[in-house]
This record gives sequence, C-alpha cells and structure tokens, in this order.
Amino acid sequence: MMKKLLILLSFSLSLHTLASGTIIECLGREELVLHKKKSTGPLYKLNQYFIIEASALQKLSLKEKYFEKICGKGIKNSPSLGLLYYGLTEGVSIFQPVDVELAPSNRFLLTEMGRLIDSLPLIFFDYLSQIQAQAPSAACLKTEIPQLATLFHEYRYIGEDLDKDWIKTKNKEVTFIFSKLHQLKDIFAACEKREKDKEKDEKSK
Repeated sequence: MMKKLLILLSFSLSLHTLASGTIIECLGREELVLHKKKSTGPLYKLNQYFIIEASALQKLSLKEKYFEKICGKGIKNSPSLGLLYYGLTEGVSIFQPVDVELAPSNRFLLTEMGRLIDSLPLIFFDYLSQIQAQAPSAACLKTEIPQLATLFHEYRYIGEDLDKDWIKTKNKEVTFIFSKLHQLKDIFAACEKREKDKEKDEKSK
C-alpha cells in the first residue's frame, strides 16, 4: 500500500513534466478531470489501477493506432475504459513490441506486459461489480445487459479451469457490454423506473 501511495504522490507531483502522447500523460489528464468532479467511484479506481501500472512500467507504450483509439483528441470516452477494452480484446498486441535481443532488460518488460494483460479479466469483473453496487436494483446490470450473466457464470464457477485467453473468445459479448457501459445513466434510469413501477404494482394489489 505504501509503495502505491508513493507512486501516486510522485506521479501527481510530476504530471506537468510528462511528455505529451504517453499512456501515463493520458491517464493523468483523466485523473485530473475525475479529481475536479470529486469522483472516487469505479472509474476513478480503474484509472488509479492503470496509473500505478503505467508508472511502474515507464517504457510501456501503445502502438500508435491504439493510442489514437484510447487517448486521441477526438475520443470522448474514458481512456481507462478504452485501455481496459482493448487490453481485453486485443491482448499484448496493443503495446509497442519490445526487442529482448537489443536490451535484455526488456525481458522484464515483456513479462510485465503479459502479467498486466492477464490481470484484466479480474479488473473487468471487479469494475462491473462496483458498478452494480451503485445500481438502483440488485439485478440491474444483468437485466439491462443480459450478456453479463453468462460471462459472470463462466468466470466465477469455471474460474481457474478457463484458458487464460478465454476472454478473447468473448469479444462480441465484451464489445456489447462496453457499448452499454458508456450509457450507464440511461441504464440506471431504466432500472429505477422498473423498480418504481414494481412498487406501484405491489401497492395496487
């Protein structure tokens, strides 16, 4: 915990000196926006996770086409969600390749890139659980996003027996889920209306 705090403190103090066009700079801009909104919810926690990872792996960089999709000037969605999405669906191929022959120290970076990608399914489901905890009803997300039920079941009950690349076989479902995650206000409004209608029906009986 202390190490994470030191990383975040160092990052906050040096944000203005970071080179433009890097993952850490992109995530840092998002952190500042969330800080101004006094947001400490699921998206803030996701952002902090990636900031810590990117701070620890200074040489980590995205391929240009993925950087544009995640952090490009015209992108309106969260960079943290974008990084999570492309990491889940494309794996380590989103990162600039590293040459272990040129620099033996790159072996560590290559290993850490794989570890980061392997951690994303857990981060994904933790994020979804945090979102669900904020929802107006217990089954809100699974009702509005039916694809979640199957994924949650496989991940929770098959778990360790799943192939580590299992999530990549679910690209269609993951893509649909992320499209819905950008519409949380509408989803929560629909769930809230359903709960109110349910209460009215029960009172009228």
